[in-house]
Amino acid sequence: LTILIDDGDLNLRAREADVALRTHETLQSDLVQRQIMSFPLKIYASEAYVQRFGKPLSVVDLRNHRVVGYAPVPLLTHLTINWLFDAFAKQEKKPLIPTAETDHLIGVANMVRAGVGIAALPSFVLNEHDFVPSATGHHLVPLLQDVQEPDLSIYFVYPVELRSSKRVKAFRDFLTEEANAAG
Repeated sequence: LTILIDDGDLNLRAREADVALRTHETLQSDLVQRQIMSFPLKIYASEAYVQRFGKPLSVVDLRNHRVVGYAPVPLLTHLTINWLFDAFAKQEKKPLIPTAETDHLIGVANMVRAGVGIAALPSFVLNEHDFVPSATGHHLVPLLQDVQEPDLSIYFVYPVELRSSKRVKAFRDFLTEEANAAG
């Protein structure tokens, strides 16, 4: 089993991979997709950030804060990950400019841990150590908990011709079971 980590869309029809996990629905009719899990995109900052800059009181108050964004790969159109910027623009009628951006979710999470700013993060990029208070202040603090956040859905995608593949079915079932067990 070979696993490639890539934020871009590998061409499954050209067999760049047999299956893919994607954070967006596919529009290609020759691909099978199944949502196998979803994660709420909760808002976090490090304790060190909160100590230095305070907590935002609302989405609009983010204009007074440093916000970290996800710079999407050009071929991808899903922007759920940047929902915080969309929520601000909807209320303020102008864009919220990110303090920093990266094209990888782990990079966004690491910037938040380091105190660069605030971001919406899915739980799969976090671990139990992120919430244990530390002398460095790099543990995470949830913010704006009254704001309704969207979910980031994960889709298992594969070519139609692999529909009857026992390996694909076994891998899909394994991922689904693990996602369900994780809650």
